[in-house]
Amino acid sequence: MESYLSTLEESYGSFSINQRTVALSAEQYTEEDDREATVELQIQVENEDAEVLYVEEGGTLTLPSTTVSMDESLEPTVKSTVAEKAGIECRIQELDTVTILGLHNADDGESETLYRLAVIFEATHESGAVDEQAIWKEENTERNPVFV
Repeated sequence: MESYLSTLEESYGSFSINQRTVALSAEQYTEEDDREATVELQIQVENEDAEVLYVEEGGTLTLPSTTVSMDESLEPTVKSTVAEKAGIECRIQELDTVTILGLHNADDGESETLYRLAVIFEATHESGAVDEQAIWKEENTERNPVFV
């Protein structure tokens, strides 16, 4: 985790780091424990009118997001995620926030904490019109890393 954070800092300069604890059911914890270490990516894309891009996922409007393994390159993944989910191209401006997620088993206090990262990138709209599952709107919600 430390080497990954160092790599991000070398690539993007300084950024805010938050910590958050997430309680998981025993089943969710086991699934996470079996999965390789991942990074939860969210991308806040703004257009020329300072509106933020949201996509509909599961009946909810969210920032475009995806999960990647820690050995994947983030910038191509950010761009392809926005293109796939909203149909537009974006330009990454900066890495805004990194949150260290401490995942613990809510049903077993003796289980070790699993760690994951959630990263929020800021980007600007470069070209294209949004697909029907995406909209531009004034940002009126708090940006929080999601853990899926």
